[in-house]
Amino acid sequence: MHYRTILGRCLCTLALLSALPLLSSCDRSSRLKPLSELKSDQVEAITKLIASQSMSVVKIKEERDFPTQPRSDVYYMMPNGVYIRVLKTGDMNRRAIVDKTRVSLYFKGYYFAKQTPKGADFDNYSTPALPPVEFLYTQFYSFGFVHFRLLPQTEHPISLESLMCEGLAYPMALLGDGAEVSLIIPFEAGPSGTYTQGVSLFVEKALYKFSK
Repeated sequence: MHYRTILGRCLCTLALLSALPLLSSCDRSSRLKPLSELKSDQVEAITKLIASQSMSVVKIKEERDFPTQPRSDVYYMMPNGVYIRVLKTGDMNRRAIVDKTRVSLYFKGYYFAKQTPKGADFDNYSTPALPPVEFLYTQFYSFGFVHFRLLPQTEHPISLESLMCEGLAYPMALLGDGAEVSLIIPFEAGPSGTYTQGVSLFVEKALYKFSK
């Protein structure tokens, strides 16, 4: 595909991302819902997504209970609310080291909410014009554990760095180099720009590669 065609598609995608306030509703009042109502709407939206995908869900009460050999046909609901389906565990002999391991992240999926079951999409997994999102694996507490520090790529004017969030970083606390997962990321663990609107992410695929 011609580079300009790819770039054009990327710009269209970014234009959709900039229109995120429209995902909830064009009615301003719907964007000012209290947190309790946003969470209630999110539960309904996630329930509908799970039903539409014919997913099996297993709730994990504590992180240490996450199976060493996770089933590929199950979404594990983790204690932080993130749903993880493990497509590949990666090299479990190569686990991320706090404040040392740099990770390149490739992912694709879309936004969703109660009023919008499928909103704007995003994809640097299969779009050559978009670079991976790079982050340093870390661990600190700030209203919940955080497992990343974004490493901005200043040489790339177009990227998906604004989507980087705890939900995307969290699988590196569980899996190894080359891991591939699918995720349901509630807005509490999602990008900061979607929190006040209660918009969640469905990540169809996310691939993690340790940077050299």
